[in-house]
Amino acid sequence: MFDRLNVKTGNIKLNDCCFDVDDDLCDILDNLKEDLLQIEFSDGCFIDVGWYPEFNIEGSFQVLLIEKCHWDNPKEQYQTRDLKELEKIVNLLIEKI
Repeated sequence: MFDRLNVKTGNIKLNDCCFDVDDDLCDILDNLKEDLLQIEFSDGCFIDVGWYPEFNIEGSFQVLLIEKCHWDNPKEQYQTRDLKELEKIVNLLIEKI
């Protein structure tokens, strides 16, 4: 899903998003886990994407913008069950950094 992502000054540390924006969540349930995407930026910011709770169809994607390793206090946090919206959120956060 994020294979062609332009992360600018970022470095993709993890990309385990083995699905496409047009996939149905039921069809990719085995791929919906806590650690899906992590991008690290030179200024110490991170974008972190995961599905919570893992492998549970009732869950949702959580997208965090982390500054200065403050994982317990994200600067921004988003939640969605829509793959197209997930893609938009990640791109929006990259533009902000």
